[in-house]
Amino acid sequence: MRTLALLAICITFALLTSCEQTQNNSTEQAQINSNKPAQDSAKQPANDSAAQAQNNTEEKANQLLKEFYTKYITAFATEPAGPENEKKIKELQKEYCTAAFFKKIPGIIEESEADPFLDAQDSNIAYLETLTIEKGAAKDEYIVSYIPKEDKIIVHVTVVKEGDSYKIDSVK
Repeated sequence: MRTLALLAICITFALLTSCEQTQNNSTEQAQINSNKPAQDSAKQPANDSAAQAQNNTEEKANQLLKEFYTKYITAFATEPAGPENEKKIKELQKEYCTAAFFKKIPGIIEESEADPFLDAQDSNIAYLETLTIEKGAAKDEYIVSYIPKEDKIIVHVTVVKEGDSYKIDSVK
């Protein structure tokens, strides 16, 4: 009988210890789970903020290119071509391009015998109807395209932040 009582006490002790350990594990797991969202949410704002900054940069670069190409195609297509148009085109280039790239433009035109922004020798206001701008694969690259007749013209444009604004730094 004494053995039976001792056995009952051991089983009861083992069960209580097991339940207590299970309860402790559950409490620890609950603490881990309650801390996990806090850690994830601590990381999330940084990721959201970086993604938001990237989207903001792309938005501003897109806006810059849309504005530039709208004005540029309009000025380039205005008839009659002459000193006033050339002056307006140079003003647009100076306003929207980095100083270093602006200095290179005459050499690029001379070498290619085409306007580097349009990859063409002339322009038409109708190009604006098919003008598209999208983010390229490279960090600061944007792809500007339009369809003058049948063939799509694609220009790879690099846009960089200069001070508080964005500027065109190269075209290919």
